[in-house]
Amino acid sequence: MASLCKLDYPLYACQVLDGDHIVVGGGGGAAKTGVPNVVDVLMMQKVSGKLQADPCERLDTGDNSVMNMSVVNRSSENNFLLAIGLGGTCKIYSVRRTSKSNESGTDRNVRKRKPNKELKETHSNGVHSFEFNLLQTLETDFSPDEPLQKAVRISKDCKILITGGSDGHVRAWNIHDFSKRFFVKGHKDDVTDVDISPDGKDVVSVSRDGTAIILDSETGCKKLDLHVKWNSQMTTRNYRFRSCRYGVVVDDQKSYALFTAHAPIRPGRRADTKAPQGCITKWARKKASVGPLCPAIVQYTGREAISSMTISSDGVFLGLGFMEGSVAIYISFSLQCAKRVSNYHSIFVTGLSFLPPSDNAITGPCDAAVVSVSADNQCKVVKLSKRTLFPVWVGLLLVIVSVLAAAYILFELGII
Repeated sequence: MASLCKLDYPLYACQVLDGDHIVVGGGGGAAKTGVPNVVDVLMMQKVSGKLQADPCERLDTGDNSVMNMSVVNRSSENNFLLAIGLGGTCKIYSVRRTSKSNESGTDRNVRKRKPNKELKETHSNGVHSFEFNLLQTLETDFSPDEPLQKAVRISKDCKILITGGSDGHVRAWNIHDFSKRFFVKGHKDDVTDVDISPDGKDVVSVSRDGTAIILDSETGCKKLDLHVKWNSQMTTRNYRFRSCRYGVVVDDQKSYALFTAHAPIRPGRRADTKAPQGCITKWARKKASVGPLCPAIVQYTGREAISSMTISSDGVFLGLGFMEGSVAIYISFSLQCAKRVSNYHSIFVTGLSFLPPSDNAITGPCDAAVVSVSADNQCKVVKLSKRTLFPVWVGLLLVIVSVLAAAYILFELGII
């Protein structure tokens, strides 16, 4: 566990760029309180043996705080596509990493950050610079009172952009020319989360009204009502869908699974033993890749309400954030909890993102490392230690027993 940094504004979203850079966003909103509305690129580095992250680039977002974001690598480790939700709009940027600062063609709101001197001395490749190029601004929510984009996702192939708004609509655009793909009134209340399947064929959305649906990514036609399937297999209907994520199957990278997080409709106090628990669901097809999705595993997660969810790029781990600031890592195959850190943040967790599974140069040996952000202004990381076949104390006990047994045999033979 490590606290990477504390910034000067509430954090609402985060995404890992690569093994040592994170994008975070948030702000104080339209109120003139002096709290900035920005996107920061953080560079992680070990300094004197301690893991920390410092801003190396900042993008000013004006009067709107960043409430949600999505980042995808554009087939090059130095070129990324970034989408951020600002009020009822979505801004899409091309983000390019360079070794030297280059102001030409960048968004005029980008501010260069002064790198930490100690960091610069310990980073063998120097401090990278990032260029933000604004590609498009889209209107993504048309609520009459206060338009607000609630969720955004970019497909892995950078072809589709999906947004969900407080007006209950799921909207899709073609990224190459930002033309409309489909607008669907999928829910009666806020869309709280959206995602796109790894093959780009399906779109899933969940809402505060308790519903969850899968849409065809080409036409927007409904394929499945997830909430109907879920309610038919559960003994209670006192839950609503909170988050959704697709993840690749560990043993078959061409296949994928769907995971959803659920919160009680009427959550009770944590001390109340009769209060309903939050839960997560793994969805699978009954006959391999044939037939509709059905709930395969439902795992209860405790009396804290789930506030955010993410999945590692290799599909091995799920990350959960909770309303009381806790962070947990679950194994996606069985939905067993591998690690939980209670009250890690002082307030609810707003965003999570796993570091690349193969990059251990900074985090050190570990099976997984998930970055978390919160409205407490802090960015932290939870690491899952390397798994062993059995605990260390068991190994030591076996060694001691083996030595004593060998000594006894030698004694009986008269050798010692």
